[in-house]
Amino acid sequence: MNNNNRDKAVIFFGDPDTPIRRVIRTTLASENYRNIEEFNQTPALRDSIRNLNPDLVIVDTFLPEGDPIQLVADVRSGKLGKNPFIPIIITTWEPDRNTVRRIVDSGTDDLLLKPLSPAQLMSRIETLVGNRKPFVVTSDYIGPDRRDDANRNSDVPLFDVPNTLKMALSGDEIDPNDLEGLIDGTRGDINAQRLSRNSFQIEFLVRLIVPAVADGKITADTTAQIERVCLIGADIESRLDDPKFENVLELINSFSEVAAVVQDKLPNPDPMDVSVLAQVSQAMLLAFNPDINSDEAVAEITEMVKKFGSRATASELRS
Repeated sequence: MNNNNRDKAVIFFGDPDTPIRRVIRTTLASENYRNIEEFNQTPALRDSIRNLNPDLVIVDTFLPEGDPIQLVADVRSGKLGKNPFIPIIITTWEPDRNTVRRIVDSGTDDLLLKPLSPAQLMSRIETLVGNRKPFVVTSDYIGPDRRDDANRNSDVPLFDVPNTLKMALSGDEIDPNDLEGLIDGTRGDINAQRLSRNSFQIEFLVRLIVPAVADGKITADTTAQIERVCLIGADIESRLDDPKFENVLELINSFSEVAAVVQDKLPNPDPMDVSVLAQVSQAMLLAFNPDINSDEAVAEITEMVKKFGSRATASELRS
């Protein structure tokens, strides 16, 4: 990649430590990255991402006045900014298990531990330019593929998302309308995949909830499953702006209403409400997966439930 084009890349860098910001700016500038905006608070970074189009975001987990990890998740989910595919690097001083888990789940491209090595930072940026991982979509994750090649499921679609950092460094002039169209097209593909995975996850959870209610065994797990169903239903509702989903608006609205009733009646939900929830969830599964028949859908859900049961049994045996 031609170093002469690096000054075209817009980089947002958020860190609470002034000396670190100075070092990183100097490091980037020495490599001809000169279009850098610094931030010492999360709200200012959020506002700039919302209104502008950075090509790369580098943010530290301790950036004050907000939650930088949630900021990344909001970008990936389309809740913040115009481009959910911005290359993002998160930095942190304290890689405890919970923090690392949240960082990985946020959809960031990379995690760098402090103290930072300038050479390491530049190497990670070059990887984002030349070998960025494709995105995957599940019911609770949108972001770069986190799986090892050895554990890769070939049935899970991979998405090559627009990489504006690579585009900026290429030196080619990018028509803003063309870029917007490319982002919107990819966003639409990912949105459709998220709706598909959401519908599978809801049907899976309902398959666990129904027998628990029928047997009168409402556990903490059941309560969490019902709460999760409500959250996924809300996520689906937020993704139905596309006119092609007009025919399922009433269906998902009905589902959300019934799910809320079931949740409100805990720990003693009405079995009839749960029965209706099961019927509507099956209809949603087929509505968001028109390319598969009901037998295929049932087979996939049944396999998911079996695997879940096997993991639960193994966990009980180990305890």
